[in-house]
Amino acid sequence: MKNKTQFLQTGTGYIQILILLIFIVGFVFNGCAALQEAQKQRQKRLDERRKVDQLLLTASDANIVVTPTPVDDKPHGESDHYTLTFADDLLDKAEFDEEAERELFAQSALSYMESLYEALHSIFGFKPKHKIHVKLYDLYQGTDRIATTVTQYGFRNNGRFVAGIEMNFPMNMYERHEVRVHELTHAFTNIYYLPTWFSEGIAVLMQTEYAKGGGSPKYDSLKKSMKLDTNSINELENWGGHIESTA
Repeated sequence: MKNKTQFLQTGTGYIQILILLIFIVGFVFNGCAALQEAQKQRQKRLDERRKVDQLLLTASDANIVVTPTPVDDKPHGESDHYTLTFADDLLDKAEFDEEAERELFAQSALSYMESLYEALHSIFGFKPKHKIHVKLYDLYQGTDRIATTVTQYGFRNNGRFVAGIEMNFPMNMYERHEVRVHELTHAFTNIYYLPTWFSEGIAVLMQTEYAKGGGSPKYDSLKKSMKLDTNSINELENWGGHIESTA
């Protein structure tokens, strides 16, 4: 009788443990499901916020001329502020080996870049005097992870002057909106011979704050500072260098 009682007690204990384990597993499962649902809702709110804040460019009315198969090293497209050229290694790709494909892409790219140009012009209050020569590659300098803006300078009696501006993108980088904003910022600000750290800082600020939609104190402050004042002076033209107190 005693053994039977012990058996019943042991069996009851096992059942209680099993019920407890089932409860714990159910609690953990429900907790994970609730956590996943909370994460989904949070991501949804973030996505909705991005849609509200995302950068919307005004359509440009710039004149655009596209030449899918140019001769004599002429560009594949030209607009009011740009020329666009496809490098040979890009022309070998299936996406660019037909005239219709090149024409469609060049028209779209120049239209977008003109809109971006006008947006930055409205922020800075100034613009380069030269057309910007954009060249697209499959690989640039052997990689698809480098984009550059090269400002060419000339010299004369009264000092240095800007002779031309080139922007070079592998397609992997050109397709990233923030990279285009970064490099075009360089094209604008490099006309003032700024220190590298200053020029790069403005480009990164534009890339991180403006390209993702703006609406941040950093971007608002930049936009306010870069506008021309009543004397046609902006912060870049009036910048006199970094000054440290010697006291």
